[in-house]
Amino acid sequence: LAALKLYGLIITGVLLAAAVPTALVAVVAVIYAHGITVPILIASAVGLALSVVLALTVARRVTRPLDSFRAFAMNVAQGKYGGQVEHRSEDELGELAKTLNYMSASIEAYDAETQRLADDVESGYLETIVALANSLDSKDPYTRGHGQRVAELAVSIGRKLQPVAVIAHSF
Repeated sequence: LAALKLYGLIITGVLLAAAVPTALVAVVAVIYAHGITVPILIASAVGLALSVVLALTVARRVTRPLDSFRAFAMNVAQGKYGGQVEHRSEDELGELAKTLNYMSASIEAYDAETQRLADDVESGYLETIVALANSLDSKDPYTRGHGQRVAELAVSIGRKLQPVAVIAHSF
């Protein structure tokens, strides 16, 4: 929908830029000639037709890459990083494509680094809990290994209860 609005704006701009001067020339010619002549009408019609063709060509050339840029941006917004925009020109749209591709690669790298750091934090957290439990167990010979035995029993009970929990949640 936004592409259609842009398409319409481009067409309107090109038509105004090309058709208005053509129409003004025709009006001026008619005024000076004090009568409508066929060559002036033909020239005006040809100028208007060429303006419309030019407007459609320019609008299509601008909006096609913008559609691919929009689709690319939606993919990035949905978390699909690392994609590339295919646009190989040396104009402003080509520069925008290069910038979007760089942005996507950077976001993908940052996302991977963030995930790695989150995994490291989680691993460190679990190691800290295990170290704390082991240090509490080691203070007294009577409780030595107790935390490990409790953890093993909890895992065993959890494995046996898991099918029951799935059945209970399905009702």
